[in-house]
Amino acid sequence: MATESGLFTLRDIINHRNQDPDHTAIESLGYKPLSYRELRDQITDVVKTLNGMGVDRNARSAVIIPHSPETGVVCLAVMTGFIAVHLNSQYKQEEYDHYFSQFRVSAVIVLKNDKTAARE
Repeated sequence: MATESGLFTLRDIINHRNQDPDHTAIESLGYKPLSYRELRDQITDVVKTLNGMGVDRNARSAVIIPHSPETGVVCLAVMTGFIAVHLNSQYKQEEYDHYFSQFRVSAVIVLKNDKTAARE
């Protein structure tokens, strides 16, 4: 699981074989705790969905979602399957244009009904 240097990847930590899949992975006030099994399932679903949309593992994918427990899951999913670029959901179009160009973003992830300037 670890490299020669003793470093672990995020994928290693989430998929650790000796880990109890029913143990809580994420807790947030006002939300049902998410187990490692549920977290792995959600990560797998996000990665498969993005792959199915043509996003490859070397794609720089911008995550533009207001802060919430769902944001954490999406960010983890993108970090395990792609190159993640987390941007502030309050930026203006000019700021998104700048960062999309600077980071060479090829995929943008937003909430379905969010009115973010990133859509422009």
